[in-house]
Amino acid sequence: MSPIVKVPQHRSSLIRIPMSDPDGDPVRCRWGTNAVECGSVCAMKGKLQTFPCELNYTAGNTEGYDAIAIIIEDLDETNSPMSCVGLQFLIQVVKDLAECGIIPVYIGDRSPDECVALHSNEHIRERIIFQVGCTGMTITNVFADNQLPGLTKDPVMRDPENPYQFITYLNWTASVSGVHLLCVTAIDSVNQSSIPACWSYQVGTQGPEFLVDTNNPPIGQHIISSQRLWHIDASKPIIRPKKHQAFIRFVRRIDRHEVERINVGTSINATQYRGHRLTFFSTHKWNQ
Repeated sequence: MSPIVKVPQHRSSLIRIPMSDPDGDPVRCRWGTNAVECGSVCAMKGKLQTFPCELNYTAGNTEGYDAIAIIIEDLDETNSPMSCVGLQFLIQVVKDLAECGIIPVYIGDRSPDECVALHSNEHIRERIIFQVGCTGMTITNVFADNQLPGLTKDPVMRDPENPYQFITYLNWTASVSGVHLLCVTAIDSVNQSSIPACWSYQVGTQGPEFLVDTNNPPIGQHIISSQRLWHIDASKPIIRPKKHQAFIRFVRRIDRHEVERINVGTSINATQYRGHRLTFFSTHKWNQ
């Protein structure tokens, strides 16, 4: 992730910390607890969620820097730590210049937390879109926090059809096998950072693809407020994940706000795997 995360004064900011394991083991984060893990910056600086790893940080009145020390662990089948790695970064508290107080929001084509299977040497071009929250604001930069050799980024351009949206493209040839994590973060014209949007590429394999025209209810069809049952078919037989964390996410289209998340690995009663079909049950009450 970016070594410096900018947050405005007087506000609470959600900072998402990307995690992945090349062997597909479950991962979690925690605060460093001793000098070996975190040196002189061991103090807890907010509310930390272990998975997904998210820090809720409340900035004070003073501009400046705050050091954060996080430990990321991979877990065995009993959820006991096998190994760990430290992550340290700086939070920069900047002057709050935004009247509306809305940070940039990722609304690109690729869904956050998605795992993408790629053939070796396959070329991809990802469209990255961020939306600003106020009239007159712009996206000044989009950072790609990654370990993808050869990744290139196009200039950030305003969408000619929507003055609130800004677009760039990432280009990469999958030349290295294994699992690769990519996170994108936007900075707007008043120095506000977006929440990072992250997904992973698994190079050297071709996984199943969901067949969009098999959705039930069909895409675009109106649903009743009590809609609970859903299913979709895949191009290959699918099974419940045992190592990777995977989710079904219901996102409100207008602002990309997540209204419900189902863990398909652990939510046994909410998900069913039958051959090519995944059936799942939601609890959210839908509104117009």
